[in-house]
Amino acid sequence: MFNLIPAFPLDGGRIARAVAWKWSGDRNRATKVSGRVGQVFAYGLIGFGIFVGLNGYAVDGVWFAVLGVFLSQAARGAVVSSQVSERIEGVTVADLMDTDPFTLSKDTTALEAQESLSRHGVVFAPIVDEARRYLGYVSAERIEGAVAAGQPVLPVGELTDEEDASLPPDAPLGTLLGAPALAGMGAIAVVEPGGRLAGVVTMARVRQAIAAVASQRPL
Repeated sequence: MFNLIPAFPLDGGRIARAVAWKWSGDRNRATKVSGRVGQVFAYGLIGFGIFVGLNGYAVDGVWFAVLGVFLSQAARGAVVSSQVSERIEGVTVADLMDTDPFTLSKDTTALEAQESLSRHGVVFAPIVDEARRYLGYVSAERIEGAVAAGQPVLPVGELTDEEDASLPPDAPLGTLLGAPALAGMGAIAVVEPGGRLAGVVTMARVRQAIAAVASQRPL
């Protein structure tokens, strides 16, 4: 019965959030409301624990107070999470990309590419043609492998990875965070519908953006 109290993160609170989500159509708002209710309930539980403790039931009082502290922390976490989600909901890949990234020509040799990547401190480079059309990407690992195999003049156009490492500019932040290339290499190409390279998003830029959005106002 205690667990069915409509205060997040108790099961009753999760049920209440589901109902509010169904009614409002806004998951973040539903989470925030149920989290606020959970915080109020937690503070009440802490107050009840103090009251019980002052009336001669120290062990029970401490137990209720500690339980209230844990519930309040979990409820606050849900509220903070919903607030951050609201702030980043409209963020797209285009908002985070570097519009003038380091690129390589498909005719650049493996040795030249190795030196260029080392000089710029990157492990990933989009390959483009004269019209800046995106042709794929090449990783430092593949370039180093070609040089080590005695193929220093091999064009990087022949070293492009088969795995797609691109997203359209209007892709939401959630899609970006789930992209394997971003997790694996720390960067991903942003390609317009016509095939032209629009920019590159790095993990560092994503972290900076999330940190900036989360600190816009006290949580």
